[in-house]
Amino acid sequence: MTEGRMTKEELREDKVVTAITDAGQWAKKNAVALTIGIVLVIAAVVVVQVVRQGRARAEREAAVLLLEGESLYQSGGATEALPRFSEAAEQYSGSRSGRIARLRVADCRLELGQHEQAIEGYARFLETGAAEGMLRASALRGQASAHDSMDEHARAAELFLQAADVPQNPFAGDDLISAGNAWLDAGNRENAMAAFGRFLAEHPAHPRTREAEEGLAWAEAMKAS
Repeated sequence: MTEGRMTKEELREDKVVTAITDAGQWAKKNAVALTIGIVLVIAAVVVVQVVRQGRARAEREAAVLLLEGESLYQSGGATEALPRFSEAAEQYSGSRSGRIARLRVADCRLELGQHEQAIEGYARFLETGAAEGMLRASALRGQASAHDSMDEHARAAELFLQAADVPQNPFAGDDLISAGNAWLDAGNRENAMAAFGRFLAEHPAHPRTREAEEGLAWAEAMKAS
């Protein structure tokens, strides 16, 4: 055994490494929060622009419904907001605000634990022209979170990696951590090591660096299992 290297038993007993399981749960929960947070900001900007510029009637009406949905979400949560988002998505599917509302519908489904419906909703959004940049990353992250909650960890990891690959994704580091944790849950140590290693290479100053280092250690311990 190399000096300074933790044994398999020590890894299992070490409090920080043992916390990997808790970190995985944190990633799943916060993936949803990141998805919602990004869309809240973008939706607010889009709504303000639409109202100010006085675009086409359908876009204006969709923007109003989207804004109402966001207000209901803030005051009452996903259950209260879902009908308004659904109305905007269904009646104004051709408008940008209607497409964003489709994403918000999926977000609400995810938060309410309706995972299969959320996955379908994200897939439909990804087929629209609005699925670009941070919105695309949000949809992929949402899909990944739904699959992870359904114990489909390998599929979740693949989607987290797709989210991490989206250009200008401000949460790419978090997506890589989530991918690594999902690969650990799937029992795939090689892919977990690759995800954590990529995180450390691309995001050396990220506040979750220690988690990635411990993820690598945990994956190494799996090799001897």
